[in-house]
Amino acid sequence: MSNDGTLNSQPCGGLDNDHDGCGVIFPRMSQSPRTLLCQLCKKLKKEGLTDDEVAHLKATMKQCFQCGICGTNMSDPCGTCKRKAHEENGTPDPEAIASQARRRNAIEGRLHRPLENNGKPGSVTIYVECRLSHKPGSVDRTLGTYCAPYAETMTFIALQENIVKLVNPKWTSKHVSDLLVSETELRVQGNLVLSDSGVGMMSLRDWYNKYNHPQTQASHIQVPAGALKGNKSGRAISLELFIDTDQYEERTGEDHSGADENAVLTSSFRRDAVTGHPASVSISDKITFQRTICTTDQDGKYTLTEQGATEQGFLAHDTLFLSAADRGKTKDVYLLIIENQEYVAKKLFDVGQGRGQLTIQDACKFLTADLIRLKRLSYFETKFTQRVIQEGVDTAAFQVSDGFIIKTYCDAGQVVDVEAELQRPISEDIIPTHEPTSIYLVEPRRVSSAILKFSGTLGVHNRTDKWSATIMAFSHFVLESSACEYMFADLQGSIDRGILHDTESVLTMFDPMTHTPLGESGLGDHGFEGIHDFVDSHECSAICRSLKLCEMSAIQNTLRMLEEEVTADSDDEE
Repeated sequence: MSNDGTLNSQPCGGLDNDHDGCGVIFPRMSQSPRTLLCQLCKKLKKEGLTDDEVAHLKATMKQCFQCGICGTNMSDPCGTCKRKAHEENGTPDPEAIASQARRRNAIEGRLHRPLENNGKPGSVTIYVECRLSHKPGSVDRTLGTYCAPYAETMTFIALQENIVKLVNPKWTSKHVSDLLVSETELRVQGNLVLSDSGVGMMSLRDWYNKYNHPQTQASHIQVPAGALKGNKSGRAISLELFIDTDQYEERTGEDHSGADENAVLTSSFRRDAVTGHPASVSISDKITFQRTICTTDQDGKYTLTEQGATEQGFLAHDTLFLSAADRGKTKDVYLLIIENQEYVAKKLFDVGQGRGQLTIQDACKFLTADLIRLKRLSYFETKFTQRVIQEGVDTAAFQVSDGFIIKTYCDAGQVVDVEAELQRPISEDIIPTHEPTSIYLVEPRRVSSAILKFSGTLGVHNRTDKWSATIMAFSHFVLESSACEYMFADLQGSIDRGILHDTESVLTMFDPMTHTPLGESGLGDHGFEGIHDFVDSHECSAICRSLKLCEMSAIQNTLRMLEEEVTADSDDEE
Protein backbone atom coordinates (compact mmCIF):
# COMPACT_ATOMS: atom_id res chain seq x y z
CA MET A 1 0.00 0.00 0.00
CA SER A 2 1.32 3.46 -0.87
CA ASN A 3 1.50 6.46 1.42
CA ASP A 4 -1.69 7.93 -0.12
CA GLY A 5 -3.65 4.78 0.81
CA THR A 6 -3.75 3.28 -2.69
CA LEU A 7 -3.75 -0.51 -2.67
CA ASN A 8 -0.86 -2.32 -4.35
CA SER A 9 -1.57 -3.85 -7.77
CA GLN A 10 1.92 -5.13 -8.60
CA PRO A 11 2.51 -8.90 -8.32
CA CYS A 12 5.37 -10.25 -6.23
CA GLY A 13 8.43 -10.23 -8.50
CA GLY A 14 7.24 -7.36 -10.71
CA LEU A 15 4.93 -7.16 -13.71
CA ASP A 16 7.27 -9.30 -15.83
CA ASN A 17 8.48 -11.31 -12.82
CA ASP A 18 12.03 -10.07 -13.40
CA HIS A 19 12.80 -10.81 -9.75
CA ASP A 20 11.46 -14.39 -9.79
CA GLY A 21 8.68 -13.93 -7.22
CA CYS A 22 5.59 -15.99 -6.47
CA GLY A 23 3.41 -13.73 -8.68
CA VAL A 24 0.79 -13.17 -5.98
CA ILE A 25 -0.67 -9.66 -5.68
CA PHE A 26 -0.58 -8.55 -2.03
CA PRO A 27 -2.86 -5.48 -1.89
CA ARG A 28 -1.30 -4.06 1.29
CA MET A 29 2.33 -4.79 0.46
CA SER A 30 4.58 -1.71 0.40
CA GLN A 31 4.91 -0.19 -3.07
CA SER A 32 8.41 1.24 -2.58
CA PRO A 33 10.86 0.45 -5.42
CA ARG A 34 12.91 -1.74 -3.08
CA THR A 35 9.92 -3.91 -2.13
CA LEU A 36 9.58 -6.15 -5.18
CA LEU A 37 9.26 -9.48 -3.34
CA CYS A 38 7.00 -10.63 -0.53
CA GLN A 39 8.66 -11.53 2.75
CA LEU A 40 8.41 -15.29 2.15
CA CYS A 41 10.09 -15.06 -1.25
CA LYS A 42 12.89 -13.01 0.32
CA LYS A 43 13.44 -15.73 2.92
CA LEU A 44 13.44 -18.47 0.29
CA LYS A 45 16.05 -16.61 -1.76
CA LYS A 46 18.46 -16.14 1.12
CA GLU A 47 21.94 -17.29 0.11
CA GLY A 48 23.26 -20.56 1.45
CA LEU A 49 19.91 -22.31 2.07
CA THR A 50 19.86 -26.05 1.43
CA ASP A 51 16.96 -27.78 -0.31
CA ASP A 52 15.83 -29.20 3.06
CA GLU A 53 15.86 -25.73 4.63
CA VAL A 54 13.81 -24.33 1.74
CA ALA A 55 11.31 -27.18 2.08
CA HIS A 56 11.11 -26.58 5.84
CA LEU A 57 10.40 -22.85 5.35
CA LYS A 58 7.62 -23.61 2.87
CA ALA A 59 6.09 -26.14 5.25
CA THR A 60 6.24 -24.05 8.42
CA MET A 61 5.82 -20.43 7.33
CA LYS A 62 2.30 -19.00 7.27
CA GLN A 63 1.66 -15.87 5.24
CA CYS A 64 -0.67 -12.89 5.31
CA PHE A 65 -2.07 -12.58 1.80
CA GLN A 66 -2.88 -8.92 2.38
CA CYS A 67 0.63 -7.55 3.04
CA GLY A 68 2.88 -10.56 2.33
CA ILE A 69 4.62 -10.84 5.72
CA CYS A 70 5.11 -14.35 7.14
CA GLY A 71 5.87 -16.25 10.32
CA THR A 72 5.28 -19.60 11.96
CA ASN A 73 2.23 -18.27 13.86
CA MET A 74 1.02 -15.73 11.31
CA SER A 75 -2.69 -15.34 10.80
CA ASP A 76 -4.32 -14.39 7.49
CA PRO A 77 -4.97 -11.51 7.47
CA CYS A 78 -2.38 -10.47 10.04
CA GLY A 79 -3.25 -8.28 13.01
CA THR A 80 -1.91 -5.11 11.38
CA CYS A 81 -3.97 -5.62 8.22
CA LYS A 82 -7.10 -6.34 10.27
CA ARG A 83 -6.54 -3.16 12.28
CA LYS A 84 -6.01 -1.07 9.14
CA ALA A 85 -9.17 -2.48 7.58
CA HIS A 86 -11.21 -1.55 10.66
CA GLU A 87 -9.67 1.95 10.68
CA GLU A 88 -10.50 2.45 7.01
CA ASN A 89 -14.08 1.19 7.47
CA GLY A 90 -14.61 3.07 10.73
CA THR A 91 -15.67 -0.12 12.52
CA PRO A 92 -14.53 -1.39 15.98
CA ASP A 93 -12.00 -4.22 16.11
CA PRO A 94 -13.60 -7.04 18.16
CA GLU A 95 -10.27 -8.85 18.60
CA ALA A 96 -8.65 -5.72 20.04
CA ILE A 97 -11.59 -5.29 22.42
CA ALA A 98 -11.36 -8.95 23.49
CA SER A 99 -7.59 -8.62 23.97
CA GLN A 100 -8.12 -5.61 26.24
CA ALA A 101 -10.61 -7.62 28.28
CA ARG A 102 -8.17 -10.54 28.61
CA ARG A 103 -5.38 -8.24 29.78
CA ARG A 104 -7.68 -6.61 32.30
CA ASN A 105 -8.87 -10.00 33.57
CA ALA A 106 -5.25 -11.12 33.93
CA ILE A 107 -4.40 -8.10 36.07
CA GLU A 108 -7.55 -8.58 38.16
CA GLY A 109 -6.58 -12.23 38.67
CA ARG A 110 -3.21 -11.19 40.06
CA LEU A 111 -4.78 -8.53 42.29
CA HIS A 112 -7.61 -10.85 43.41
CA ARG A 113 -10.08 -7.97 42.98
CA PRO A 114 -11.67 -5.97 40.17
CA LEU A 115 -10.01 -2.88 38.74
CA GLU A 116 -12.18 0.05 39.70
CA ASN A 117 -13.26 2.59 37.10
CA ASN A 118 -15.14 4.80 39.56
CA GLY A 119 -18.14 5.10 37.29
CA LYS A 120 -16.22 6.36 34.26
CA PRO A 121 -17.41 5.41 30.76
CA GLY A 122 -16.45 1.83 29.96
CA SER A 123 -17.58 0.37 33.28
CA VAL A 124 -20.73 -1.30 34.61
CA THR A 125 -21.45 -1.44 38.34
CA ILE A 126 -22.38 -4.93 39.53
CA TYR A 127 -24.47 -5.42 42.67
CA VAL A 128 -24.48 -9.04 43.92
CA GLU A 129 -26.50 -10.72 46.68
CA CYS A 130 -25.15 -14.05 47.99
CA ARG A 131 -27.76 -16.75 48.60
CA LEU A 132 -27.42 -20.38 49.73
CA SER A 133 -29.31 -23.22 48.07
CA HIS A 134 -30.98 -24.34 51.31
CA LYS A 135 -32.15 -20.75 52.08
CA PRO A 136 -32.58 -19.06 48.66
CA GLY A 137 -35.25 -16.67 49.90
CA SER A 138 -32.85 -14.44 51.86
CA VAL A 139 -29.38 -12.97 51.54
CA ASP A 140 -26.83 -14.97 53.54
CA ARG A 141 -25.89 -13.01 56.68
CA THR A 142 -22.22 -13.95 56.55
CA LEU A 143 -21.55 -13.42 52.86
CA GLY A 144 -23.87 -10.46 52.42
CA THR A 145 -23.68 -8.31 49.28
CA TYR A 146 -20.97 -6.92 47.01
CA CYS A 147 -20.98 -3.83 44.83
CA ALA A 148 -18.19 -2.68 42.49
CA PRO A 149 -17.66 -1.42 38.93
CA TYR A 150 -16.23 -3.79 36.33
CA ALA A 151 -15.02 -3.31 32.75
CA GLU A 152 -17.96 -3.40 30.37
CA THR A 153 -16.08 -5.92 28.20
CA MET A 154 -15.77 -8.47 31.03
CA THR A 155 -17.56 -11.75 30.32
CA PHE A 156 -19.99 -13.39 32.74
CA ILE A 157 -17.56 -16.30 33.26
CA ALA A 158 -14.79 -13.91 34.29
CA LEU A 159 -17.24 -11.98 36.50
CA GLN A 160 -18.35 -15.16 38.27
CA GLU A 161 -14.74 -16.18 38.97
CA ASN A 162 -13.95 -12.70 40.30
CA ILE A 163 -16.94 -12.66 42.64
CA VAL A 164 -16.15 -16.15 43.99
CA LYS A 165 -12.62 -14.94 44.83
CA LEU A 166 -14.14 -12.01 46.74
CA VAL A 167 -16.61 -14.26 48.56
CA ASN A 168 -14.15 -16.97 49.65
CA PRO A 169 -12.48 -15.09 52.54
CA LYS A 170 -15.88 -14.74 54.23
CA TRP A 171 -16.96 -18.24 53.20
CA THR A 172 -13.93 -19.85 54.84
CA SER A 173 -14.66 -18.09 58.13
CA LYS A 174 -17.34 -20.79 58.56
CA HIS A 175 -16.15 -23.53 56.21
CA VAL A 176 -12.98 -25.58 55.81
CA SER A 177 -12.54 -25.19 52.05
CA ASP A 178 -12.84 -22.46 49.43
CA LEU A 179 -15.87 -22.49 47.18
CA LEU A 180 -15.23 -23.70 43.63
CA VAL A 181 -16.69 -21.71 40.76
CA SER A 182 -18.51 -24.88 39.65
CA GLU A 183 -20.40 -24.86 42.99
CA THR A 184 -21.87 -21.43 42.26
CA GLU A 185 -24.12 -19.89 39.66
CA LEU A 186 -24.94 -16.30 38.72
CA ARG A 187 -28.68 -15.65 38.60
CA VAL A 188 -30.96 -12.65 38.17
CA GLN A 189 -33.28 -11.25 40.81
CA GLY A 190 -35.82 -13.69 42.22
CA ASN A 191 -33.34 -16.61 41.99
CA LEU A 192 -34.07 -16.99 38.27
CA VAL A 193 -31.58 -19.03 36.23
CA LEU A 194 -29.87 -17.20 33.35
CA SER A 195 -31.59 -18.68 30.32
CA ASP A 196 -29.50 -17.09 27.56
CA SER A 197 -27.57 -19.53 25.38
CA GLY A 198 -23.86 -18.79 25.63
CA VAL A 199 -24.33 -16.30 28.48
CA GLY A 200 -20.89 -17.18 29.84
CA MET A 201 -19.23 -15.44 26.91
CA MET A 202 -21.62 -12.46 26.93
CA SER A 203 -20.05 -9.18 28.02
CA LEU A 204 -21.60 -6.96 30.69
CA ARG A 205 -22.18 -4.30 28.04
CA ASP A 206 -24.07 -6.72 25.79
CA TRP A 207 -26.18 -7.94 28.73
CA TYR A 208 -27.03 -4.39 29.78
CA ASN A 209 -27.95 -3.34 26.24
CA LYS A 210 -30.09 -6.45 25.74
CA TYR A 211 -32.16 -6.14 28.93
CA ASN A 212 -32.24 -2.40 29.60
CA HIS A 213 -35.81 -2.13 28.34
CA PRO A 214 -39.12 -1.60 30.19
CA GLN A 215 -40.19 -5.25 29.78
CA THR A 216 -37.01 -6.77 31.31
CA GLN A 217 -35.38 -3.95 33.26
CA ALA A 218 -36.98 -4.80 36.60
CA SER A 219 -35.94 -8.49 36.51
CA HIS A 220 -32.55 -8.34 34.77
CA ILE A 221 -31.10 -4.87 35.45
CA GLN A 222 -32.62 -2.81 38.26
CA VAL A 223 -30.58 -2.50 41.46
CA PRO A 224 -32.39 -2.20 44.83
CA ALA A 225 -32.77 1.38 46.08
CA GLY A 226 -29.76 2.56 48.10
CA ALA A 227 -27.63 -0.44 47.15
CA LEU A 228 -25.13 1.46 44.99
CA LYS A 229 -24.01 3.89 47.70
CA GLY A 230 -20.70 5.33 46.48
CA ASN A 231 -20.57 3.26 43.27
CA LYS A 232 -22.92 5.41 41.24
CA SER A 233 -21.91 4.74 37.67
CA GLY A 234 -24.29 5.38 34.82
CA ARG A 235 -24.97 1.69 34.29
CA ALA A 236 -25.61 -0.99 36.90
CA ILE A 237 -26.77 -4.61 36.97
CA SER A 238 -28.24 -6.55 39.89
CA LEU A 239 -27.36 -10.26 40.18
CA GLU A 240 -27.47 -13.08 42.71
CA LEU A 241 -24.66 -15.54 43.46
CA PHE A 242 -26.42 -18.87 44.05
CA ILE A 243 -24.26 -21.28 46.11
CA ASP A 244 -25.07 -25.00 45.85
CA THR A 245 -24.33 -26.11 49.42
CA ASP A 246 -25.25 -29.74 48.65
CA GLN A 247 -22.59 -29.89 45.95
CA TYR A 248 -20.04 -28.26 48.25
CA GLU A 249 -20.79 -30.70 51.10
CA GLU A 250 -20.60 -33.69 48.75
CA ARG A 251 -17.08 -32.62 47.72
CA THR A 252 -15.77 -31.69 51.18
CA GLY A 253 -17.74 -34.01 53.47
CA GLU A 254 -19.02 -31.07 55.52
CA ASP A 255 -22.50 -31.22 56.96
CA HIS A 256 -23.88 -28.20 58.78
CA SER A 257 -27.40 -29.54 59.27
CA GLY A 258 -26.98 -29.37 63.03
CA ALA A 259 -25.09 -26.08 63.11
CA ASP A 260 -26.38 -22.89 64.66
CA GLU A 261 -27.36 -20.86 61.59
CA ASN A 262 -27.56 -17.67 63.67
CA ALA A 263 -23.96 -17.89 64.88
CA VAL A 264 -21.73 -15.11 63.58
CA LEU A 265 -17.95 -15.36 63.55
CA THR A 266 -15.53 -12.45 63.48
CA SER A 267 -12.70 -12.80 60.97
CA SER A 268 -9.27 -11.25 61.46
CA PHE A 269 -8.91 -11.17 57.68
CA ARG A 270 -9.67 -7.91 55.92
CA ARG A 271 -9.71 -7.38 52.16
CA ASP A 272 -7.25 -4.99 50.60
CA ALA A 273 -8.65 -1.51 50.14
CA VAL A 274 -9.98 -0.78 46.66
CA THR A 275 -7.85 2.02 45.21
CA GLY A 276 -9.44 2.44 41.81
CA HIS A 277 -6.01 2.55 40.14
CA PRO A 278 -5.05 -0.09 37.55
CA ALA A 279 -2.01 -2.20 38.32
CA SER A 280 1.12 -1.84 36.23
CA VAL A 281 1.89 -4.54 33.69
CA SER A 282 3.97 -7.34 35.19
CA ILE A 283 7.68 -7.53 34.40
CA SER A 284 8.61 -10.35 32.05
CA ASP A 285 11.65 -11.93 30.42
CA LYS A 286 12.07 -11.60 26.71
CA ILE A 287 12.83 -15.16 25.62
CA THR A 288 14.05 -16.90 22.51
CA PHE A 289 12.71 -20.41 22.00
CA GLN A 290 12.23 -23.31 19.63
CA ARG A 291 8.94 -25.12 19.37
CA THR A 292 8.24 -28.88 19.35
CA ILE A 293 4.87 -30.01 18.02
CA CYS A 294 3.14 -33.38 18.15
CA THR A 295 0.74 -34.83 15.58
CA THR A 296 -1.15 -38.12 15.44
CA ASP A 297 -2.12 -40.17 12.40
CA GLN A 298 -5.41 -41.99 11.81
CA ASP A 299 -4.25 -44.89 14.00
CA GLY A 300 -3.24 -42.70 16.94
CA LYS A 301 0.51 -43.04 16.27
CA TYR A 302 2.33 -39.86 17.24
CA THR A 303 5.07 -37.89 15.49
CA LEU A 304 7.21 -35.27 17.25
CA THR A 305 8.69 -32.44 15.17
CA GLU A 306 11.13 -29.85 16.49
CA GLN A 307 10.84 -26.75 14.35
CA GLY A 308 14.12 -25.27 13.19
CA ALA A 309 13.03 -21.62 13.24
CA THR A 310 13.49 -19.71 16.48
CA GLU A 311 10.78 -17.46 17.91
CA GLN A 312 10.53 -14.79 20.58
CA GLY A 313 8.03 -14.14 23.33
CA PHE A 314 7.57 -12.65 26.79
CA LEU A 315 7.48 -14.92 29.84
CA ALA A 316 6.16 -13.52 33.13
CA HIS A 317 8.46 -13.59 36.18
CA ASP A 318 5.71 -14.61 38.58
CA THR A 319 3.38 -17.58 38.39
CA LEU A 320 -0.29 -17.00 37.64
CA PHE A 321 -2.54 -16.69 40.65
CA LEU A 322 -4.64 -19.84 41.00
CA SER A 323 -6.77 -20.99 43.92
CA ALA A 324 -5.48 -23.89 46.00
CA ALA A 325 -8.03 -26.18 44.35
CA ASP A 326 -6.84 -25.19 40.86
CA ARG A 327 -3.06 -25.39 41.42
CA GLY A 328 -1.20 -28.47 40.22
CA LYS A 329 1.19 -30.42 42.43
CA THR A 330 3.94 -30.84 39.84
CA LYS A 331 3.91 -27.78 37.57
CA ASP A 332 4.20 -24.00 37.96
CA VAL A 333 2.10 -21.96 35.52
CA TYR A 334 3.27 -18.71 33.89
CA LEU A 335 1.74 -16.22 31.46
CA LEU A 336 3.45 -16.35 28.04
CA ILE A 337 2.84 -13.89 25.20
CA ILE A 338 3.72 -14.86 21.62
CA GLU A 339 2.87 -12.40 18.85
CA ASN A 340 0.26 -10.66 21.03
CA GLN A 341 -1.49 -13.96 21.86
CA GLU A 342 -1.74 -15.14 25.47
CA TYR A 343 -0.68 -18.66 26.45
CA VAL A 344 0.05 -20.50 29.69
CA ALA A 345 3.51 -22.04 30.03
CA LYS A 346 3.74 -24.97 32.44
CA LYS A 347 7.12 -25.74 34.00
CA LEU A 348 7.66 -29.08 35.74
CA PHE A 349 9.22 -28.64 39.19
CA ASP A 350 8.64 -31.91 41.05
CA VAL A 351 8.33 -35.58 40.04
CA GLY A 352 8.46 -36.94 43.58
CA GLN A 353 12.04 -35.90 44.37
CA GLY A 354 11.32 -32.42 45.70
CA ARG A 355 11.34 -28.98 44.10
CA GLY A 356 14.48 -28.11 42.17
CA GLN A 357 15.76 -31.70 41.86
CA LEU A 358 14.88 -32.04 38.16
CA THR A 359 17.29 -31.82 35.23
CA ILE A 360 16.40 -30.22 31.89
CA GLN A 361 16.70 -33.64 30.26
CA ASP A 362 14.24 -35.27 32.67
CA ALA A 363 11.83 -32.33 32.39
CA CYS A 364 11.98 -32.66 28.60
CA LYS A 365 11.18 -36.38 28.81
CA PHE A 366 8.20 -35.97 31.15
CA LEU A 367 6.70 -32.89 29.45
CA THR A 368 7.03 -34.52 26.02
CA ALA A 369 5.09 -37.49 27.41
CA ASP A 370 2.42 -35.03 28.62
CA LEU A 371 2.22 -33.47 25.15
CA ILE A 372 1.75 -36.90 23.57
CA ARG A 373 -1.03 -37.61 26.08
CA LEU A 374 -2.74 -34.32 25.20
CA LYS A 375 -2.63 -35.04 21.47
CA ARG A 376 -3.92 -38.56 21.95
CA LEU A 377 -6.74 -37.14 24.08
CA SER A 378 -7.62 -34.99 21.06
CA TYR A 379 -7.36 -38.03 18.77
CA PHE A 380 -9.79 -40.07 20.87
CA GLU A 381 -12.12 -37.07 21.37
CA THR A 382 -12.50 -36.83 17.59
CA LYS A 383 -13.37 -40.54 17.34
CA PHE A 384 -15.76 -40.23 20.30
CA THR A 385 -17.54 -37.27 18.68
CA GLN A 386 -17.93 -39.27 15.46
CA ARG A 387 -19.53 -42.09 17.47
CA VAL A 388 -21.86 -39.63 19.23
CA ILE A 389 -23.01 -38.20 15.88
CA GLN A 390 -23.36 -41.65 14.34
CA GLU A 391 -25.60 -42.89 17.17
CA GLY A 392 -27.45 -39.57 17.60
CA VAL A 393 -26.76 -39.40 21.35
CA ASP A 394 -27.28 -36.28 23.47
CA THR A 395 -24.00 -35.65 25.32
CA ALA A 396 -22.30 -32.64 26.89
CA ALA A 397 -19.96 -30.89 24.47
CA PHE A 398 -16.25 -30.81 25.20
CA GLN A 399 -13.05 -30.09 23.31
CA VAL A 400 -9.32 -30.61 23.90
CA SER A 401 -6.75 -27.86 24.33
CA ASP A 402 -4.02 -27.35 21.76
CA GLY A 403 -0.45 -27.60 23.03
CA PHE A 404 3.24 -27.63 22.17
CA ILE A 405 6.66 -27.71 23.85
CA ILE A 406 9.10 -24.80 23.93
CA LYS A 407 12.80 -24.88 24.85
CA THR A 408 13.96 -21.43 25.91
CA TYR A 409 17.31 -19.76 25.28
CA CYS A 410 16.92 -16.72 27.53
CA ASP A 411 19.90 -14.49 28.33
CA ALA A 412 20.08 -14.06 32.10
CA GLY A 413 18.88 -10.74 33.40
CA GLN A 414 17.17 -9.58 30.21
CA VAL A 415 14.14 -8.03 31.92
CA VAL A 416 11.66 -6.13 29.79
CA ASP A 417 8.42 -4.21 30.02
CA VAL A 418 5.87 -6.15 27.99
CA GLU A 419 3.79 -3.16 26.81
CA ALA A 420 6.87 -1.39 25.47
CA GLU A 421 8.34 -4.48 23.83
CA LEU A 422 5.11 -5.45 22.09
CA GLN A 423 5.41 -2.27 20.03
CA ARG A 424 8.85 -3.23 18.71
CA PRO A 425 9.52 -5.49 15.72
CA ILE A 426 10.57 -9.03 16.57
CA SER A 427 13.90 -10.19 15.15
CA GLU A 428 13.61 -13.04 12.63
CA ASP A 429 17.14 -14.44 12.55
CA ILE A 430 18.02 -15.29 16.15
CA ILE A 431 20.13 -18.43 16.44
CA PRO A 432 20.62 -19.91 19.92
CA THR A 433 24.30 -20.34 20.72
CA HIS A 434 23.97 -22.19 24.02
CA GLU A 435 22.05 -24.99 25.69
CA PRO A 436 18.35 -24.47 26.52
CA THR A 437 17.73 -22.94 29.94
CA SER A 438 14.20 -24.24 30.50
CA ILE A 439 11.44 -26.30 28.93
CA TYR A 440 7.69 -25.65 29.11
CA LEU A 441 4.45 -27.28 28.00
CA VAL A 442 2.46 -24.44 26.40
CA GLU A 443 -1.31 -24.20 25.88
CA PRO A 444 -3.58 -21.32 24.75
CA ARG A 445 -4.81 -19.37 27.77
CA ARG A 446 -8.39 -20.25 28.59
CA VAL A 447 -11.16 -17.82 29.56
CA SER A 448 -11.65 -19.54 32.91
CA SER A 449 -8.93 -20.82 35.25
CA ALA A 450 -11.38 -22.72 37.48
CA ILE A 451 -10.82 -26.46 37.06
CA LEU A 452 -13.60 -29.06 36.86
CA LYS A 453 -12.30 -32.49 37.96
CA PHE A 454 -13.94 -35.68 36.68
CA SER A 455 -11.45 -38.30 37.87
CA GLY A 456 -8.17 -38.56 39.73
CA THR A 457 -5.00 -40.46 38.88
CA LEU A 458 -6.67 -43.20 40.87
CA GLY A 459 -10.32 -42.89 41.83
CA VAL A 460 -13.49 -42.69 39.73
CA HIS A 461 -16.36 -40.23 40.29
CA ASN A 462 -19.68 -41.77 39.28
CA ARG A 463 -21.66 -38.53 39.40
CA THR A 464 -24.95 -38.25 37.53
CA ASP A 465 -24.63 -34.80 35.94
CA LYS A 466 -24.40 -34.64 32.14
CA TRP A 467 -20.75 -33.50 31.98
CA SER A 468 -19.57 -36.27 34.32
CA ALA A 469 -21.60 -38.94 32.56
CA THR A 470 -20.19 -37.82 29.20
CA ILE A 471 -16.56 -37.87 30.37
CA MET A 472 -16.94 -41.26 32.03
CA ALA A 473 -18.54 -42.63 28.84
CA PHE A 474 -15.57 -41.19 26.94
CA SER A 475 -13.19 -43.10 29.27
CA HIS A 476 -15.20 -46.28 28.63
CA PHE A 477 -15.05 -45.60 24.87
CA VAL A 478 -11.24 -45.19 24.92
CA LEU A 479 -10.78 -48.50 26.73
CA GLU A 480 -13.02 -50.22 24.21
CA SER A 481 -11.34 -48.58 21.18
CA SER A 482 -7.82 -49.39 22.38
CA ALA A 483 -8.70 -52.88 23.67
CA CYS A 484 -7.41 -51.84 27.12
CA GLU A 485 -4.03 -50.69 25.72
CA TYR A 486 -4.70 -47.07 26.73
CA MET A 487 -6.80 -45.36 29.39
CA PHE A 488 -7.12 -41.73 30.45
CA ALA A 489 -7.06 -40.69 34.10
CA ASP A 490 -7.02 -37.42 36.04
CA LEU A 491 -9.50 -36.01 33.53
CA GLN A 492 -10.11 -32.32 34.06
CA GLY A 493 -11.04 -29.19 32.17
CA SER A 494 -12.13 -25.58 32.37
CA ILE A 495 -14.53 -23.39 30.47
CA ASP A 496 -13.21 -21.70 27.32
CA ARG A 497 -14.40 -20.33 24.01
CA GLY A 498 -15.43 -22.94 21.49
CA ILE A 499 -12.89 -23.73 18.76
CA LEU A 500 -15.56 -23.70 16.05
CA HIS A 501 -17.82 -21.00 17.56
CA ASP A 502 -15.94 -18.59 19.84
CA THR A 503 -19.18 -17.07 21.16
CA GLU A 504 -20.03 -20.37 22.88
CA SER A 505 -18.57 -21.59 26.17
CA VAL A 506 -17.26 -25.15 25.99
CA LEU A 507 -15.56 -27.46 28.48
CA THR A 508 -11.91 -27.68 27.39
CA MET A 509 -9.89 -30.70 28.55
CA PHE A 510 -6.17 -30.56 29.34
CA ASP A 511 -3.36 -32.19 31.39
CA PRO A 512 -4.63 -35.79 31.27
CA MET A 513 -2.73 -38.70 32.76
CA THR A 514 -2.81 -42.21 31.33
CA HIS A 515 -2.53 -45.83 32.41
CA THR A 516 -1.07 -48.46 30.05
CA PRO A 517 -0.24 -52.16 30.44
CA LEU A 518 3.52 -51.51 30.67
CA GLY A 519 3.12 -48.41 32.87
CA GLU A 520 5.53 -46.35 30.76
CA SER A 521 3.40 -43.58 29.23
CA GLY A 522 4.60 -40.87 31.64
CA LEU A 523 4.25 -39.58 35.18
CA GLY A 524 1.39 -41.17 37.14
CA ASP A 525 1.05 -44.25 34.90
CA HIS A 526 0.05 -46.98 37.36
CA GLY A 527 -0.17 -49.71 34.74
CA PHE A 528 -2.73 -52.44 35.30
CA GLU A 529 -3.53 -51.11 38.78
CA GLY A 530 -4.72 -47.83 37.26
CA ILE A 531 -6.78 -49.55 34.55
CA HIS A 532 -8.39 -51.89 37.10
CA ASP A 533 -9.24 -48.88 39.28
CA PHE A 534 -11.56 -47.58 36.56
CA VAL A 535 -12.84 -50.94 35.30
CA ASP A 536 -13.80 -52.16 38.78
CA SER A 537 -15.54 -48.90 39.71
CA HIS A 538 -17.21 -47.67 36.52
CA GLU A 539 -21.00 -47.66 36.43
CA CYS A 540 -22.38 -47.41 32.89
CA SER A 541 -24.75 -44.48 32.40
CA ALA A 542 -27.52 -43.99 29.86
CA ILE A 543 -24.90 -42.35 27.61
CA CYS A 544 -22.74 -45.53 27.63
CA ARG A 545 -25.77 -47.59 26.71
CA SER A 546 -26.97 -45.17 24.01
CA LEU A 547 -23.51 -45.22 22.41
CA LYS A 548 -23.71 -49.04 22.42
CA LEU A 549 -20.41 -49.35 24.27
CA CYS A 550 -19.29 -52.85 25.17
CA GLU A 551 -20.21 -54.47 28.47
CA MET A 552 -17.65 -54.08 31.25
CA SER A 553 -17.29 -57.88 31.30
CA ALA A 554 -15.69 -57.66 27.83
CA ILE A 555 -13.26 -55.05 29.19
CA GLN A 556 -12.42 -57.30 32.16
CA ASN A 557 -11.83 -60.34 29.93
CA THR A 558 -9.56 -58.34 27.62
CA LEU A 559 -7.67 -56.92 30.58
CA ARG A 560 -7.12 -60.40 32.00
CA MET A 561 -5.65 -61.59 28.69
CA LEU A 562 -3.32 -58.58 28.52
CA GLU A 563 -2.05 -59.24 32.03
CA GLU A 564 -1.26 -62.83 31.11
CA GLU A 565 0.60 -61.69 27.95
CA VAL A 566 2.67 -59.12 29.83
CA THR A 567 3.50 -61.62 32.58
CA ALA A 568 4.55 -64.22 29.99
CA ASP A 569 6.76 -61.69 28.19
CA SER A 570 8.42 -60.77 31.48
CA ASP A 571 9.10 -64.44 32.25
CA ASP A 572 10.64 -64.94 28.79
CA GLU A 573 13.00 -61.98 29.30
CA GLU A 574 14.20 -63.46 32.59
